Amino acid sequence: MKIPPDFEPDTLLKNGLESPPPKRPRTRKCDLYSGPSRFRHVDDHVNKVTAVNHKSFRGLLWHLLFCDKDIKSDLERVRAIYRWTAATGGVKQCFENNPSANTAEEYITKFQSGKISACSNFAVAMHLRRTTLHCWNAVYFDGNWFLLDAKWGAINGNNNTSECSEFYFLTDPEQLQFSHWAEDPRWQLVDRPIAMNEFENYPFVKPHFFRVGLNFISNVKCVIETRRGQVKWDIGVTHPAKFSYRLVSSDTGSDRIDGVLLKNFIFHEVQNGRATFALRSPAPGDYFLKIFAKSLHERNGHTGYTRMLEVLEYRVQISKTCIEDDPLPNCWDTTWGPGQRTDKFCLYPLQKRGLITTDEKTVDIEINKTRPVNILCRLCRNGWKESKLQKCIEIEDNDTKSFLTVTLPYAGEYGLEIYGCLPSRKTAGYHHVCQYLISCSWRDENFTHEDLEKYLETTETEDAVFENKELEIKPAIYSDSCQLPVLKIDESSLPEPAPRPLDLMQASPSIGWSLELEDHVKSEYIDDATYV
Repeated sequence: MKIPPDFEPDTLLKNGLESPPPKRPRTRKCDLYSGPSRFRHVDDHVNKVTAVNHKSFRGLLWHLLFCDKDIKSDLERVRAIYRWTAATGGVKQCFENNPSANTAEEYITKFQSGKISACSNFAVAMHLRRTTLHCWNAVYFDGNWFLLDAKWGAINGNNNTSECSEFYFLTDPEQLQFSHWAEDPRWQLVDRPIAMNEFENYPFVKPHFFRVGLNFISNVKCVIETRRGQVKWDIGVTHPAKFSYRLVSSDTGSDRIDGVLLKNFIFHEVQNGRATFALRSPAPGDYFLKIFAKSLHERNGHTGYTRMLEVLEYRVQISKTCIEDDPLPNCWDTTWGPGQRTDKFCLYPLQKRGLITTDEKTVDIEINKTRPVNILCRLCRNGWKESKLQKCIEIEDNDTKSFLTVTLPYAGEYGLEIYGCLPSRKTAGYHHVCQYLISCSWRDENFTHEDLEKYLETTETEDAVFENKELEIKPAIYSDSCQLPVLKIDESSLPEPAPRPLDLMQASPSIGWSLELEDHVKSEYIDDATYV
């Protein structure tokens, strides 16, 4: 490529200028650009540049930053440098000949061969800050310092790709401080710099945590220590999101104890902009807790919905257990209470919380509707036969309301699952729409343990909840012999929500609106059908 003879890139050193002092940027990343499509022409240009070897660093700069007349702003040039560094570092030879000593070409070549640390190649163009274990960049334009990390920006820690992570490009300092700590507190670019010991106590935060719109409310520590065998904490939710989690033993790596899934010891609900997690202690010991999340308003071009990706990882230390720390009833979902599925079916329960505590024998739940929906329920309790418990449910159903009455035979914890089906879509089957944890303290003084054992004895065939059976829908009281039909879990077939009437707006608000490089950059994901 022909370079204009008068082209000489200006540098701070040539002009005799000092770099501005570091301070918190006045502009956030979201104010600079709304998404990667803003740089589509820049990224396409960089892909062409990476495919060509250049004779000199001067030629590379011309080709990368100045020959394309559509790349005009400093923001676009910073983008080009970031993408080029992420795509070529360590794998792509850039120059045709062996470089001379003490030249920019030599530094880039050493960087590619691993003889110097990552990101050093653009130290002459960007102000480089270094910590003990890793280095990244700060770049100054438009009167602000911004942070970026091209090494971690390479997808999956592999530079040999035309893609890169958006998170590490001009990352807001308040977010980057969970994974990057600068020895010089000024270069943390935050109002309250943190010390090394505080940084080391942060939980293992993945970039997807911020993409989903989450923030910390409590337990901003990497280790969760239980008190009296139980612990509870909240995560802030700024956009509708779905969560799941996985608890495993740090010693064995197993997600079960005595045949019971460890995740059944966690109660989780999303209410009023808070995702609440309450952990019961399965047994004394150390555990790893991974939390997964996905945004409910983003779409994936291939699947229709975004994946569940890992957002957080904690270490859980349980020193002792409580006598009442039994696993939760084994229900289908991991989230308790109403949420996105109830909204999609236009069902608005008056009971907003996922936990219902009562000292009465019966529990009444009223559900408002804005469209006809057939309702079925399933009641479960650990160790109890469902054929007995199904007789404890009565449903009075019409086009505008559903009234559920659950008569509890004995004190303890029960799981109540609610399923919905549109009369116009009977062939689509019933969908799980929400579930409640019912904690009952009512006891019949005349009801002995022997009476309970006799009550639980049955010769009836156990209900196969997910068995494919036909069911005649009747908007009347729930029948003792009723069998739940085949259940669909493909959310793509769920109906779109209908407008909510004004008289229900107040009573039923929408829910949830109000290390190592490779380990950090690569987000583990789980299949929604398995961990939902």
